[in-house]
Amino acid sequence: MGFEDKLNDLLLRQDIYAAEAVAELKKNPTAFATYINTAKQNIYNEAINKHSSLFDKAYGDLERASDIQKNIYYYHQRNVDLNNMQEEVYNNMAVNKENQKILNDNSRRQFEINEWTSNNRRDTLFVFQIIFISILLNTVFLALYRYGITGGAFYTFVTFFIVVIMIFIIINRANYTEHTRDKRYWNRRTFFKAPAPMVPDCPAISGVTNDIGSNISSGLGQLGATLDSAANAISGSAVTPAA
Repeated sequence: MGFEDKLNDLLLRQDIYAAEAVAELKKNPTAFATYINTAKQNIYNEAINKHSSLFDKAYGDLERASDIQKNIYYYHQRNVDLNNMQEEVYNNMAVNKENQKILNDNSRRQFEINEWTSNNRRDTLFVFQIIFISILLNTVFLALYRYGITGGAFYTFVTFFIVVIMIFIIINRANYTEHTRDKRYWNRRTFFKAPAPMVPDCPAISGVTNDIGSNISSGLGQLGATLDSAANAISGSAVTPAA
């Protein structure tokens, strides 16, 4: 006997025992009714328990999914807040950088202005020193002339020479500062920029190509005509031999 046969025999015996038990209970209607009610209550309670457990499981899964969604939303909000904070910090740093750049440019430009003004004053002081030295030298030679040590012609020549040198130095410094010296940097000079050379207009390449092509075609035509005329002349002058 195989396993299936044994299983079928076991199920058949269980059904026989159940049928005998039911038949025995039917002899006592009160006990049979009590058994039926108990079985119904057990089946009902089992069904309710299964549905309750399934509902509790589904409700628990729903709560966990809802919590996950809430956490994801909270994480998103925190990321948005952090992004806004970082953007605000970046904007503040950009503004500070721009302000610092402006301050640096102003400081650098102010330094350039101060340097140019200081050197210009020093150059003016140098011119005043030249004038003062020229006056002192003229005074010395005037005193020598008054005491008769030097002659009038010598004094006039020296005075003229001193005045010419003084005027030359003053004009040279003023011209250099006005026209040659850089207006921003004192220690730089500007150089004359020659204008760009004028390039003459050249004929179009396509026109030149067309002229060359037409000249070649006409030359080939003349050469062909010359060869044809030469061939005709040679054939006309040929002598036919006697029979």
